[in-house]
Amino acid sequence: MKIRDLMEAAEEDFIQSKHQLHQFEPVDGPYVVAAGPDEPFQLYKKVVDTNDPFTPAYKYMGFVKGVSARSGTWPEAVAAAKQMISSMKEDWQKANRKDKTDGMSRKAVKAYRRENPGSKLQTAVTTKPSKLKKGSKAAKRRKSFCARMRGNKGPMKDEKGRPTPKAKALSRWNCEE
Repeated sequence: MKIRDLMEAAEEDFIQSKHQLHQFEPVDGPYVVAAGPDEPFQLYKKVVDTNDPFTPAYKYMGFVKGVSARSGTWPEAVAAAKQMISSMKEDWQKANRKDKTDGMSRKAVKAYRRENPGSKLQTAVTTKPSKLKKGSKAAKRRKSFCARMRGNKGPMKDEKGRPTPKAKALSRWNCEE
């Protein structure tokens, strides 16, 4: 048996034993729809356990709305679950547009991380270079970003004289030296 087959078997055993559910169907990425005999369709999200990444863990997300437990079919449940998932996803770009920050704000980064668990996205280092301790992690991140961004081709102003996204990023990271 391959490792993937073992993991899938462990996943199925986990769902059946923990929730007394007899069938499950992958829906979209980490989401699964599960149901037992005369049980309503339920939505779960696969969560990675940092202590044991090979043992599946599932977070209960709720009943699949709009599908009858007794007369509903699996295709109907999967379609309804996909619709539920799309409505649950957070619009981190909306959070970013609202605060009118050049680049991603702290609030937008938190929203992005909630939507994408395990992401290592960080906000910009906006501290003045004179206030940063030489050789600190933040100073190194800032220096690396500035070096990469300065190397990008493109103007600092558009044809109407407004700053371009490149200029805004360099400004936010205090790269004007």
